[in-house]
Amino acid sequence: MVSLLAFSGCKKIPLEEAVQHERGSTVVLKSPENQSQSFSTMPSFVWDEASDAERYEIEIALDSDFKELIDRDEIVIAHYVADAELPRGKLFWRVRTIYENGLFGAFSEGSFTINEIVNIYEIPDGANTSQIELAIAEAAKGTPSIVRFAPDGKYRVAPSNYDLIRLSHVENMIIDGQGAELVFIEPATGLSSLIDCRNILIKDLTVRFDPLPYSIGIVQSVNMETGKFSMVMESSDIPTFDDAIMMKHWTWGVLLDSTIPGKLQDDSPLVVSTRERQVEVSENQAGLAVYTLQLKSPHVAKYFRLGSKYIVFARSKGRGLVRVEGGSDIAFLNIINFGASAGHYTSFESSGLKVLHCKSLIPDGEWFGGNADGLHVRSNDLGPWVEGCKFEGLGDDAVAIYSKGIFLLQQDSPTELRLDTKLFNLKPGHSIRIYNPRDGVVVVDQVTIATIVPQEPGDGGLNQAHFLVTLDQPLKQRLFTGESDPLLNDQIFNRSLVNRNFAVRNNFFKRIRRFGTVVRALSGVIENNVYTEISNIPIVLRNEPDLWRNGLNSEGIHILNNTISDSGFVNGSEGKGQINVVMYKMGHTLANGRDHADIIVSGNTIHNWQEYGISIQNARGVQVTDNLLSSDADGFDNSRKHFGIYINNSEGVLVSGNRFDDSRPLDAEIEVGDNTENVIIETELFLTH
Repeated sequence: MVSLLAFSGCKKIPLEEAVQHERGSTVVLKSPENQSQSFSTMPSFVWDEASDAERYEIEIALDSDFKELIDRDEIVIAHYVADAELPRGKLFWRVRTIYENGLFGAFSEGSFTINEIVNIYEIPDGANTSQIELAIAEAAKGTPSIVRFAPDGKYRVAPSNYDLIRLSHVENMIIDGQGAELVFIEPATGLSSLIDCRNILIKDLTVRFDPLPYSIGIVQSVNMETGKFSMVMESSDIPTFDDAIMMKHWTWGVLLDSTIPGKLQDDSPLVVSTRERQVEVSENQAGLAVYTLQLKSPHVAKYFRLGSKYIVFARSKGRGLVRVEGGSDIAFLNIINFGASAGHYTSFESSGLKVLHCKSLIPDGEWFGGNADGLHVRSNDLGPWVEGCKFEGLGDDAVAIYSKGIFLLQQDSPTELRLDTKLFNLKPGHSIRIYNPRDGVVVVDQVTIATIVPQEPGDGGLNQAHFLVTLDQPLKQRLFTGESDPLLNDQIFNRSLVNRNFAVRNNFFKRIRRFGTVVRALSGVIENNVYTEISNIPIVLRNEPDLWRNGLNSEGIHILNNTISDSGFVNGSEGKGQINVVMYKMGHTLANGRDHADIIVSGNTIHNWQEYGISIQNARGVQVTDNLLSSDADGFDNSRKHFGIYINNSEGVLVSGNRFDDSRPLDAEIEVGDNTENVIIETELFLTH
């Protein structure tokens, strides 16, 4: 059902007026606990959600009267991180609700103390790898502690065991770079690995790789029949295609724009694979080395142009910049890196990751940045806080937040399931959701784990080790476990470790391969970011049941006041929005269900968009309001359908106050598919140049 209405929204009461109209309700502060003490200058502020609140106001001060404010902000989730270190000493904080009608709730107040750290470990300028690793190891034994590099120091390092900073079960430690530069002479190594650590801060460092972990060539010739193509090197400062580094870590590649560093070539595939480590080397008439590679799929040669640039990533078995496993409250502040073999900031089954004012950049004079994701977060408890960062020229998503499906091997009874050990992260008390990937529907919304018992091969008639999981209540239906490939069986998702209350705000994402921000989470905000020249989709809520089994659905997500431009220009962007909400089933086809819920898309500016501006599918309870879709281009880059806003297989959708400033011929400003219910479209404003 579609209704057409026209009315104005509610008036917002100014702050000075709203203060005098309190509703009296308060929130419960959770962390930092009242009158607690810690050593962390970047704590996570957490409070209980108020279901009727539109957003929250938080203040942090030096005094209990809140006259000496350190920070004040408004946020739509029950989680906050200040974007700079807090001073040591006793601090005060308070939170209140703000309601849709402009009224405020009463403040809830608390205090906490950040203690001084007296154990300091200095690393002299020019220290070698072993000296650095020894100082960090000693500091880890003497926590709380601070490790200080020399101010603006210079270091060339080759980690003895993959990562330079290796900490396990360490608490209350700061690595202070003080502006130092680390040059890694082994490009497949990383800066840090933190296993089950708490309250760790790494800050003020610049990381470079010499050599960089990729090869880039300029295409000289292409054989359309055989798929062979020849190149000369794009730069003399990067490894050649036959270099030992490339032979050891070779993966796939992509085609790059010939004039714009970091940008994928228009209309090119997301992945261009060659026969691994097969490189023919010859010499041209100018005496330059020529490198000839063979495409795995010769038909891909049609995308090659003379002068195109082709990159192969040295990513296989390479290390990311930083890796966090388990633990909580790990922070990275003012880290600048140029290149990385794998992901940049990764976090698995952790909680409260913070990445603030960090930059992953293209090295001066080069054509690409890092090989993989800027932020890669899987199954965190409290979701990550990413603010004030700049990611450009990356070989995978700028921000990827998700959980993994767990294979269901067998159902013994309504309360007993046998689950695969791979990626198993369940504990008693965790809740799970069960997804049918064949039809794309949730079959069990939520049930709680009672017990978990490890099983040996042969137990339960299975020939592999696994877990026997008992549920706290019987399932009402029989789950599907009939396929020998467990990917096709019903999939289990942990709904306790679901990246709750994440924030991606005030960042700049430029020339990213694939997605700008891809999310699968419960409760979070994506706001005030800039996305430009993202190859596929700048902002997307989606699952990936095929191959990766990344998921699942998202609920309570706010997509607010982002600026998006000139994106969605490679193969794979067809029929998708620049802000894209969708669910899939096996075979990369649209899911049957409507499992995304409570999504707000408001105040965004989308410029020079292709395909659809905003696309909402497989969702319920969605607001699409006050967005601007504009263009100064002469036309679209294809002859497919073009809709400003597209709604399909959804229910309870409000479309209101959106503006269109686009002279290109649209098939429809707002298109609503037949498979929809309760879609309300208020009068929209259409502008022309």
